[in-house]
Amino acid sequence: MLVSATAQSARDRRLALAGITPPGDDELARQVLLARGVPEGAIAVYGRDLKSTLDEARALHAMFGDGGTLLVVTSPLHVRRARIVLQTELPGERFRVIGNSYDPVPEQWWRDRDSARDVLLEVAKLAYFLAGGRF
Repeated sequence: MLVSATAQSARDRRLALAGITPPGDDELARQVLLARGVPEGAIAVYGRDLKSTLDEARALHAMFGDGGTLLVVTSPLHVRRARIVLQTELPGERFRVIGNSYDPVPEQWWRDRDSARDVLLEVAKLAYFLAGGRF
């Protein structure tokens, strides 16, 4: 199982300046996988300081070239955009993108502060990518 090594958030960089080192997303993902019974030796981290889904797709392409087969697990809100980015960046590879079960989206997402923020941010990111924007 591959886990992407994402860049530290601005919040985590500020905490690091204060001498506090919170676990990164890759470490949290590793802990979830271990808790779900995935053996330590079956988990590998790829990339470095990846800032976007596009960075992750390019790092995967560098690893596998054309012709790999991937199962990409992401948050349910991110499935559509991840699929579009991967189709753009990995044209010769086969992949399937699925949403994990840890980030459920409430049916009335607009009534939940975090869900409303996440939905609106994802819509903006998708629109930005479709309009030709890239990070």
